[in-house]
Amino acid sequence: MAAIHPGVRLGRYEVHEYVGAGTLGPVHLAHDATFGTVWIQALQQLSEKARPAFRELVPRLLALRHPNLASVLDSGDHEGMLYLVTEPGPTGALTQRLWSGPAEWDDAMTILEGVAAGLDHAHRGGVVHGSLRPDAILLGPDVRPLLADVGLESLRRPPGALSPDLTGERAAYLAPEQAAAAVATAASDRYALATLAYHLLTGRTPFAGDPDDVLRDHLHGTPRPPSQVNPRLGPAVDRVFSRGLAREPDVRWQTGAQLVAALREALGGLEAPDRVARPRTAPRWLPWAAVALAALVVGLAGFLIWRATATEGPPSPSPSASASATPTPTATPTATPRATPTP
Repeated sequence: MAAIHPGVRLGRYEVHEYVGAGTLGPVHLAHDATFGTVWIQALQQLSEKARPAFRELVPRLLALRHPNLASVLDSGDHEGMLYLVTEPGPTGALTQRLWSGPAEWDDAMTILEGVAAGLDHAHRGGVVHGSLRPDAILLGPDVRPLLADVGLESLRRPPGALSPDLTGERAAYLAPEQAAAAVATAASDRYALATLAYHLLTGRTPFAGDPDDVLRDHLHGTPRPPSQVNPRLGPAVDRVFSRGLAREPDVRWQTGAQLVAALREALGGLEAPDRVARPRTAPRWLPWAAVALAALVVGLAGFLIWRATATEGPPSPSPSASASATPTPTATPTATPRATPTP
């Protein structure tokens, strides 16, 4: 398929610039007189066999409307290439934020509540995401998450096959049944949501490594309790994840909202790391600053004394060297007239 360049028209949409890679192809910024600025994902990786499934999925995607979902506005066919039109969102993915380690608890809960709300709404509409992970979550400055590419993962591969470009990072978010090459379900999405929560609170995923090792861990391993990774988390948090990351789908939380609510309750009795009181200690540079300031004051005083002495000339002889306790009155400086020489 030829590259899509700025100025090309896909149906009624004029392409402006490349935004990034989507699940099934490149995403471009485009413009239309009706919708204004939109994103268009050219489904270049969609196989001929998957086209009927795509056409069946589109009406359900068009019906989904939620503040935490990237709404699908339209679809089309340009010279045999199918494409999806969605509302534009932030260009930053959650992946970038996770590079810096565990998130602050308030931000983590805001993100999880938004993702869970969007995910539950999609499930009620009969749509499974299938590839929930940080790079599918768009994040703006207000930390409101926008879940992208809902429902498209199932179109990338035939049922019973793993993704052809599976990496360790992507494998970390697969549910055990997906690791066994089964079709993703709503319970699979909730397992991925629990993985995301674990990642946000500990700075790492429950399983990590090469794709084959991660898949094996999903099927036969036991996730390390999060309190062992982040000591600020306690046993109540561990219990939330033991259910959220259960190998059996029926044991997991029944909705994303249930998982997040249980996690918020478990965190409620703990002190958030961004609120921990730290002792107030003097900065290390303060003693040196005090010494420098004292030296400056002494130097300035010496300069003023020297300046006054140089201006007034040598002092007049004292009439008495008495050590009387009577204080000497301070003389007001006056200009002394010069003596007229005697002829």
